[in-house]
Amino acid sequence: MTFAKLLVVVDEEVDVHDQQQVLSAISTKVNPGRDVFFQQGPPDLLDIATPPGVLGQKMGIDATAKLPGEHAGPWPEPAVMGKQFQQLVSDRWVEYGLSPEPGSD
Repeated sequence: MTFAKLLVVVDEEVDVHDQQQVLSAISTKVNPGRDVFFQQGPPDLLDIATPPGVLGQKMGIDATAKLPGEHAGPWPEPAVMGKQFQQLVSDRWVEYGLSPEPGSD
């Protein structure tokens, strides 16, 4: 992580190229007091956010399902929206005041 300031770790089934999936993992699996870590390390000399002559700050986020002992009780299965409900929402997308395709504003 010499040149990285932020690292987010997600489960294998999360497509790291899909921003929505990564944000969903962060918002549903992260407890900031337990899953966010800070560490000092060598700064990237090209990083204008780090003051010169000081150690850089690094941040790690554990956005994975928790193992036994990391969470009180068993980790719940993810909630999955049924196909009928997905279709209903898609069919009424414009009625909700949203663009026809999510992200196509």
